[in-house]
Amino acid sequence: MTMNSCARHRRGRLRAPATPSQRSAQGRRRRAARAEHAQRAQGLERENEGVASGLTGKPTPPSKASTIGCLAATRHGGPRAAQAVFRPPRVDFHAKVRRACEVIPLRRTKGYQGLALQQRSRITIRVSRHGCLNELTMKTERLTIPVTSDIAVSALALAPADPDACFVFAHGAGAGMTHPFMETVAAGLAKRRIATLRYQFPYMERGSRRTDSPALAHATVRAAVQRAHAHFGPLRLFAGGKSFGGRMTSQAQALDPLPDVQGLVFLGFPLHPAGKPSNIRAEHLTETRVPLLFIQGTRDKLAEQDQLHPVRRRLGPQATVMEIDGADHGFGVLRRDGRSVEDAIEEVLNSVAVWISAWRLGV
Repeated sequence: MTMNSCARHRRGRLRAPATPSQRSAQGRRRRAARAEHAQRAQGLERENEGVASGLTGKPTPPSKASTIGCLAATRHGGPRAAQAVFRPPRVDFHAKVRRACEVIPLRRTKGYQGLALQQRSRITIRVSRHGCLNELTMKTERLTIPVTSDIAVSALALAPADPDACFVFAHGAGAGMTHPFMETVAAGLAKRRIATLRYQFPYMERGSRRTDSPALAHATVRAAVQRAHAHFGPLRLFAGGKSFGGRMTSQAQALDPLPDVQGLVFLGFPLHPAGKPSNIRAEHLTETRVPLLFIQGTRDKLAEQDQLHPVRRRLGPQATVMEIDGADHGFGVLRRDGRSVEDAIEEVLNSVAVWISAWRLGV
């Protein structure tokens, strides 16, 4: 053996060939692992058949294609991969719905993606790791909103079975209505009996990075509110949005009251550009003449605390400020604080739901 080959051997690049007894033991371990994976895959299929049977009231035959896909995943990625790609068999929940439902294991979803309902199917069911039903079905409808004679934008309406109010939800400057944060908030509010209408601004619909002029943005907000009123009927309406979307909504309200809107909700109001503290952007808020809810992170670089508090004092009882401790402009938190983004988002959602319910009760 040469000196170079000895060096490679010492570094571990060359290994001694396995003995026949070692190869036999490795084969037994592989066969046992494959058998275990196949058994777990069959268990997953039985769990999903049970969920489908419980919803429809009748037994559902297993889907051959689903079984094959699940077993194929076990050969390559083990039981976790099988659980990630497995889809339950087709189930008819209503005469008009013919799409397969999608099962999302809660333990494999994290962050915004884990809290948001997947919008790829009209009927979505989330189940726990043991297969029990976790959420009721909710329907997402895709709408079109005409803004001007030659401009229209798309929208998504998500409503629970018995909504109590509707939130007309505008996106921020850098991300559209399908961003994970938007989906997370819409799904979380639906769990709290609040329907949402998310919509695009025209620049986002075109795929541009440059925001629309204020006049066009205000017209889009007004058209979205009118569409929400027509779609949801007598539900109480609240409007607002994330960052840029919330500011455009408040400006539109200050210029001319939005029809039937009972309050505005701001998820991270952009009080000033980052690194340039001021409160000039809040001057129009006194003209909104409706209740205002500000949900701000204490580390938000676009709304410094020493600038936000004078605004709250100036608005008086019209404004409610909910501070999310340790959160930034996107409601992200530091790991060293012992909190997760899921905790921060849950706090945001609970704040919105309680505030809307308080105005319904006249508190």
